[in-house]
Amino acid sequence: MLAEAAPVPVRCTAVSLGCNIAFGLIGGLTPLMAAWLVDRTGDEIAPAFLIMLSAAITFETYRAPFPLGTPKPAAAYA
Repeated sequence: MLAEAAPVPVRCTAVSLGCNIAFGLIGGLTPLMAAWLVDRTGDEIAPAFLIMLSAAITFETYRAPFPLGTPKPAAAYA
């Protein structure tokens, strides 16, 4: 779906940049947030709330409509 949402001339760049920046931010800041939560609350299970929050957000938004409408097939750009 990600590949079909991007225009053909920049498809690889758009998908790779989007994924790598998102994984870098989320993957890089998650341990920091987990350590901060443990330090702030004093509860070693506090990082589990991060997982519960992300699951709740995913559960609420997984059927949301695509923001730009239905992506066009690749043949429409050729």
